[in-house]
Amino acid sequence: MEDMQTVIILMTVVIIIHSVTIIVLFGVIISLLTKLKRLVNQAETAVSNIAQATEWLSPVKLFTEVVQLFRKK
Repeated sequence: MEDMQTVIILMTVVIIIHSVTIIVLFGVIISLLTKLKRLVNQAETAVSNIAQATEWLSPVKLFTEVVQLFRKK
């Protein structure tokens, strides 16, 4: 009977350790996904800014805006 109690106690300890490990791993994964999401948002902002700057470097856009500026006055 004593051997059975020892086995049950050891199995309980192993299950608790595994549960804690899984919870910690889930926390780490969630943290990494949050950081990755932040990086993706920053990259999207940078790409958007580059696209807008490239659009303004186009001669057609530049002349169109200058013509519209003088037409308004």
